[in-house]
Amino acid sequence: MQAPHPGCLDCGRDFDIEVWYGTGYMKERPDVADRYCKYCRQARGREAADKQRWKAIELIGSVCVCCGEAMMDFLEIDHIDGYKEGPRSGQALVRYVLAGHEKEFQVLCRNCNWAKFNRGSCPHGGV
Repeated sequence: MQAPHPGCLDCGRDFDIEVWYGTGYMKERPDVADRYCKYCRQARGREAADKQRWKAIELIGSVCVCCGEAMMDFLEIDHIDGYKEGPRSGQALVRYVLAGHEKEFQVLCRNCNWAKFNRGSCPHGGV
């Protein structure tokens, strides 16, 4: 019989590894499956992805080039001349920027980026 599981290292929640992850996951990643419940593991992944995204945005410029918005949660990475090569979005795009391709991108807030994409230009007149 298996020893009782000590619970999640972050929240302390008790969980049955086989129920939460299935037996296949335990074989592939027993180091992670034994330490964190799925909720805390997902939160850790989101936190790491956000840190990488913010790092990329700070590398390009920490404010919207069109309207000057500086709140990090509203900022997005935009292809300056439209999408041509490399990844389009998501973590692949963040890694691409951090790999030295920051000159191909600019920072826009969500509103300005939406206007550029859907209307061809932003009402602020910056892009």
